[in-house]
Amino acid sequence: MIVETKNKSGITYYIDEEKRTVVCKLRGAMYDVAANLESRCNYVDFEHDYTMKDCYVGKAKCSPGDKWDTNTGKRIALCRALVSYYNDRDKVFMKVCNDLASVTNYCLEQATYAGHKADSYRDELNKHLG
Repeated sequence: MIVETKNKSGITYYIDEEKRTVVCKLRGAMYDVAANLESRCNYVDFEHDYTMKDCYVGKAKCSPGDKWDTNTGKRIALCRALVSYYNDRDKVFMKVCNDLASVTNYCLEQATYAGHKADSYRDELNKHLG
């Protein structure tokens, strides 16, 4: 088995020419969404609720009738790992959107409530003061 690691990318390929198989592992993805959000909204702690898996795996197995090509296997395995990674990333960002929409709706309700209460007490104050 041959193991190839790309420097600093978190990508490792496991190549088994005998089994005609390439496995690609993407590591270090757990906090990708949280880090992205924190870089733009550093006043919110996103790390606890918006994490992803730390490792995504894609596998390519060469059919018996096909010609073995390590580079093609690596590309297919990487693409499969990236599809899984980006599907999860999409789900986490949608969770963030939904949670932020809930917070926004709550804030709007509370602002409306506070405005009505202020109007009510203003009316009562005007009655007493004439």
